Amino acid sequence: QRELMKTLLSSDLKQYGQEITKLIPKLVSDTTKLPKEVLDQQSEIQALDENRALIEGEFKASLEIMNTEHSKHPKAKNALPGKPAIILE
Repeated sequence: QRELMKTLLSSDLKQYGQEITKLIPKLVSDTTKLPKEVLDQQSEIQALDENRALIEGEFKASLEIMNTEHSKHPKAKNALPGKPAIILE
């Protein structure tokens, strides 16, 4: 775990240092949180957008889709890197 964090923090990912130091211990202690398939953020946003009507109908709510980085909602920071935050209100 320490070696992994050292490697990540000495790379161009250093800008995400705060997130890395919180995320790595969680992933090491519970590997089920690691995705089986990794999609880029744009692909996930596109999949959500293509299924917008289904999701809105299921939850009877309007759906706003945006990159986590563009969201002002405090819970957006809970999303895994490169993953969308899903917030129902």
